[in-house]
Amino acid sequence: MAATALGTLFRGRGVRTWFDARGELLRAVDGVDFEVPRGGALGVVGESGSGKTQLFLSVLGLTSGLPGIVAGTAEFDGLDLLEGIEDFIRLDPSGRGFEALDTGGWRRRHQSRTKRLESRVSLLFQEPRSALLPYWTVQKHFKAVLAPAPDWRARAEAAIGELGFVDPGRVLGALPEELSGGEAQRVMLALSMVLHPDLLIADEPTTAVDAVSQTLILDRLVAMRRDPDFSLVIISHDLAVVKLLAGPVMVMFRGRVVERLHVDDVRGLESELTLADEAGSAPEDDRPHHHHPYTRELLLSQASRAAGLPIVVDGGGHGELEAVSSGCRYRGRCQLFRGTTLDPAVRTRCESDEPELREIGPDRSIACWAVAP
Repeated sequence: MAATALGTLFRGRGVRTWFDARGELLRAVDGVDFEVPRGGALGVVGESGSGKTQLFLSVLGLTSGLPGIVAGTAEFDGLDLLEGIEDFIRLDPSGRGFEALDTGGWRRRHQSRTKRLESRVSLLFQEPRSALLPYWTVQKHFKAVLAPAPDWRARAEAAIGELGFVDPGRVLGALPEELSGGEAQRVMLALSMVLHPDLLIADEPTTAVDAVSQTLILDRLVAMRRDPDFSLVIISHDLAVVKLLAGPVMVMFRGRVVERLHVDDVRGLESELTLADEAGSAPEDDRPHHHHPYTRELLLSQASRAAGLPIVVDGGGHGELEAVSSGCRYRGRCQLFRGTTLDPAVRTRCESDEPELREIGPDRSIACWAVAP
């Protein structure tokens, strides 16, 4: 993964987040590497449950219950957030659960480390009403962040005004329940940026908000991207948002990264699919391509959504997906695997071996046995 000339601000290696779900281990994040360029933007895409949000909540200590992280490193500007975790919690040797040695000790150590990130890292959560305290006015939220600065209210009004509110005073005096969903998300973005953090992790910032708020949020994020000292992680299932804001992109499915590419490659694939559609030809999803079939599925789903067409995933029911316990975990939905053109030897490997990411070009890697190197 190439970084900018200014290096890397935030990176993770081999991050794994497993939760004990009634005696069975749920692999929420399963061996993920990530890299956020200093002054750049990383896009993370995938459907709900792909692990894209949990990846960052985990390394920042925001998971509920047991921390769940049992391996890996996560380093922010030289500070290893997960150093020593193996001394406190690890997988039970039986493989059926966790061996928690001292979770309280780990939380105290982790909190002391993440405390050093205060004002340097901000998160914009997907559900703003869950992030805002319902019994606090908006101005009380800002005061908690900005106090004891004597000019906290002026700074709060300025931050609110940058998100398109024509009457900042009204918004500051409002309770969260008095705001629309789009207004609440704009308030959350203003709160996230009022201390000018080095990194913003924006989780589905435009999901379930009105069109006006969506435009205002994206305009603000685009403006912030012009700051050479500002870094961004944009987490979304919507590739249109990622194309607008990101540089490098990683595509996640069921806890793993299945493809790494640049946003220009996403645009190229989108153009390819659009041209095929305009020509009235099938996209030939049963033939190997130079992109992961899941990345293609995401783009085709986005095109269907934009056209107002029903989004249909042809790959078996939920039970069939859960039954994939070996080999490629995507094969239950994969058009290549379900097609007739795949080489039998490749098909056998899809069934037996989990594909690992391998480079197929500059800043390009893919986890798919069917795609030629």
